Amino acid sequence: MEENNKKDTSKPNEEEKSLDKIKDKDKDKVDKVSGCGCLVSILVIIICIVAFHSCGSNKKVDKNNTKQTTVQQKQEVKKEETKKEVKQEETKQELGQLFKLSDIKNKSQEEVNTILGQPTANRQEKWNYYDTKEEAPNCFVNIYNKNNMEIEVFFIDSKAARITVTPKETIASSNINNILKMFYLSFDNPDLANKFGMHWNNQFGVYEFAVNFQDEKVTFIHIILDEKYK
Repeated sequence: MEENNKKDTSKPNEEEKSLDKIKDKDKDKVDKVSGCGCLVSILVIIICIVAFHSCGSNKKVDKNNTKQTTVQQKQEVKKEETKKEVKQEETKQELGQLFKLSDIKNKSQEEVNTILGQPTANRQEKWNYYDTKEEAPNCFVNIYNKNNMEIEVFFIDSKAARITVTPKETIASSNINNILKMFYLSFDNPDLANKFGMHWNNQFGVYEFAVNFQDEKVTFIHIILDEKYK
């Protein structure tokens, strides 16, 4: 009987051991699963963070691109508006042709009259040569009117030497191309250009050609036909 009792008591111990082993295996499995779960969670969090930052950077790039595009569009619009304004200004201020400089330079009063018509007024003047300081003979000014322009031709030694053209109506300084066309000239880079005017020296077949500005408007055009009359 005692032996049987001993045998019976030993069996539960063996069963308990086997149960403990099973439990330990289950724990290992649970730990592995939980460990994998943690890794997956961490990976998901990292992916979300990267995605968030990439979205934010893309938004910033998109915003910068949008700003640059907007600035470029505004600049293009301004350029087009400026071109249109210049064209409109030139169209409004189409100026009639007056004369060729070569047709007036060193010409007599009679020859000038055939080009500009009879003078509306005249006056006597005095002139001294800049180098010798001697007074020049036969100096006078004839005033002509053509295409809403008052044209003063200064005759020195009975030859056309200097010209002043004064517009009777407003001409914008930006209309320089049409101003030059009045004298059958094409635009060329001036020797001096600022808000007060444009000056060409030894161009267009004359000593000096100057267009004077005030408040972005042409005040008068001054022409010295020959260096000796400067």
